[in-house]
Amino acid sequence: MREVGEFEAKTQLSALLDSVQSGEHITIIKCGRPVAQLVPVNQVSISDRVDLALRIEKLRRRIANECGLFTTRGMLSARNEGRKPATPPIGEGNPRGD
Repeated sequence: MREVGEFEAKTQLSALLDSVQSGEHITIIKCGRPVAQLVPVNQVSISDRVDLALRIEKLRRRIANECGLFTTRGMLSARNEGRKPATPPIGEGNPRGD
């Protein structure tokens, strides 16, 4: 398995993809730690894909149980929580433009 830094991965992506297409596995390193792997698509096993899907579903259910169902209104409310209220435009209850 070959290791490359993030800069090399960015600048040499096409060549790296050619290597992966030939069967090579490449690990991308960022700040001295592995952060991603490039592997041929046909070498990712069905069981790995199923395992990933199950882990995602388990995480989705845990989030729903702990945080409730996500709705657009709920996400916007969470995003806006703690933000400074917007100042209304001049003339709409704000004669000074504060």
